[in-house]
Amino acid sequence: MTLQSDLNAAVAKVTADGSLLHRIVHGPADGDDSLVITEGGPVKTLARAVGDAETLINQQAGDLTAVLAAAQAAEQGAGASETAAQGYAASALASSNSATAQASAATESATRSVEQASIAAAKAAAADARAIDADASATRAETAAGQAEGSATQAGLSAALAGAKATEAAASAIAAADSALSAHAAASLVEGVANPRKVFFKQRILGIW
Repeated sequence: MTLQSDLNAAVAKVTADGSLLHRIVHGPADGDDSLVITEGGPVKTLARAVGDAETLINQQAGDLTAVLAAAQAAEQGAGASETAAQGYAASALASSNSATAQASAATESATRSVEQASIAAAKAAAADARAIDADASATRAETAAGQAEGSATQAGLSAALAGAKATEAAASAIAAADSALSAHAAASLVEGVANPRKVFFKQRILGIW
């Protein structure tokens, strides 16, 4: 190779590289011509590189804005949560105070219930004592009734004995009357035998004749 040929080759190479460099510097921002094929591989044109950089910056800026918005929202949410937590704490405190008051009321109610139960137990004991007295009175009444029944039975026996004696007396009186009649009849018979005329007139008077 001669110097001229070397020079021509160098000029041709510089010309080709200049053309590639021109395409890289002045190429469009999109499309197939936005990538220039070189010996080292495809290269983005300057306009495309700037456009991609702007797109990335805008995207990152949007992401940053979203992050900032999310941070602000989180801060606001934290504030709301804190407010809600304070409300919950106040509500819990109120519930605790209410529970304490209810516990105190329940304790007082239980105390009153115990007192009432003690009074009821005392009344029940008094009622039991009265029931025992009533049972004793009923027992005494039953005993008295049994004694009265025995007395009534004895009185009945005495009355029956008195009736029997009265019957015997009546029988004796009837026998005495019969004896008296028999004696009177005998006396009349004797008198008739002794004085027939007197008997005749006596019978006339009596309407026998």
